[in-house]
Amino acid sequence: MYKRQEILLHCYIHLSDYKKAKELFSEVFENPFLLRDNFTKSKWHFLQAGLYYKMQDYKNAICTLKDCNELFKDKAGWMLGCTFFEAICRIESGNLEWFEYRMDGIKKLMHRYNKGQISHQNKRFALIFNILRTLNKNNYDFAQTVEDEKENIALLEDRQEGYAWNQAGCELIRFDEWIKGKAANATKNKNGKNKLVA
Repeated sequence: MYKRQEILLHCYIHLSDYKKAKELFSEVFENPFLLRDNFTKSKWHFLQAGLYYKMQDYKNAICTLKDCNELFKDKAGWMLGCTFFEAICRIESGNLEWFEYRMDGIKKLMHRYNKGQISHQNKRFALIFNILRTLNKNNYDFAQTVEDEKENIALLEDRQEGYAWNQAGCELIRFDEWIKGKAANATKNKNGKNKLVA
């Protein structure tokens, strides 16, 4: 029922047309059917958190995740998607201790999901977890982490089944693009400072 609206939302966000994206959210949340479907409602709150992220409103992005309770009960990867999305938001907002504090819990969560048969989705999440762990170990040096994890990042960029990003899936922010962008910005800023010193 909401597939058309989801496609429209992704288009608006891709075009940075946040005004139309907000209007679409108002339209969806006013639909009484949504109020009776807790999973769909939670999913749309998750998408709303993604919009806040794109607008660099990380505080509201994190707060909106509190409305995604049904996704945390789902066993198809949504809980991991929400968890890694929150990790990115926390890093962007300057809370660099959050991932280290939650690392063991996330590891246990992944083991629980992967018990028995590893899903294709969790292969990608396993790489993301390893890269975030390296990032934490490197004291959030993005350039060094991209260098250290270049093979894993290359897998995330690949379209190989099991590692490819699914835009309509539960990874709202494409992780490989995010970390490479952060590394590029860090390198650019460092070079700019070196030129000023010289």
